[in-house]
Amino acid sequence: MKTIFVALTLLSTPLYAAPYIVYTPSSSTQHHTPVVVDNKKLKTTLAEAKAQFPGEEYIVLADTNAALTHAPAVFNGLWTYNNVSSSFYGISKAPKVDGLKATGVSNFVVTQTTLSPTYPVNVSFTKPTKEFGVFLATTNMAGGVFTDSVTVKVGGIEVDTVSLPAFQSTFVGVRASDGEVLGPVTFTPSIFGNPGYVAPFVTDSFYIE
Repeated sequence: MKTIFVALTLLSTPLYAAPYIVYTPSSSTQHHTPVVVDNKKLKTTLAEAKAQFPGEEYIVLADTNAALTHAPAVFNGLWTYNNVSSSFYGISKAPKVDGLKATGVSNFVVTQTTLSPTYPVNVSFTKPTKEFGVFLATTNMAGGVFTDSVTVKVGGIEVDTVSLPAFQSTFVGVRASDGEVLGPVTFTPSIFGNPGYVAPFVTDSFYIE
């Protein structure tokens, strides 16, 4: 009788399918672009200026070293970085809207003498989320040392490690299985052969469902 009880208990335990990596953003995701507001250049209301931007804007306070802390996601370890489009391949060009300036996002703080990367980058969500992803750019500058892979965890459990080819921007996303939502997502950048090395990466937008 004891054996039957254990078996029934195991059968009644729900089995949850694990989240999985996606390599292109799903059509149902919303595209969010970090944007700095320059009130001196606004020729209309902020609402009307934002309406000219595709997708959703993610208003940040400065185009360099500003933390991303607003809904729909909260980032721990990402800051704005204003030199993305000129230095990296694969970053999309945002439309020019008076008073709004798109800026990049990085896992490092810029100082006068060095970059100070942070890892891992932790992302938590302010509402139930099915998918989260970013385009991660690798350097196009000779001799630059940037990450060539990123390990993705959800709720502290490793999902996979994704290679990031040089000289391009690679989408790295994670999606919850049907009927599930994502827990906190962790991106840990690395360089092959150098475990634990803090490697920088940049992006200009992210996708959330």
